[in-house]
Amino acid sequence: MLFVLTNKDRFLQLAKELISTICKIKNVEVVTINQGGHAAFEEDLAQVFLENIMIYYLKTFS
Repeated sequence: MLFVLTNKDRFLQLAKELISTICKIKNVEVVTINQGGHAAFEEDLAQVFLENIMIYYLKTFS
């Protein structure tokens, strides 16, 4: 079985070890396509935080 990711998404960054362990137990190979230049973890986390603030703001004041 094969688990293919088109890029390293935020979920995978936060739960990388858990997903890897589960895939190993189930004999599933994990392949990441288009890893590309990736921002630091802190930068990604800040971006997610800002996106969530914007979504909250738009839902609150719309």
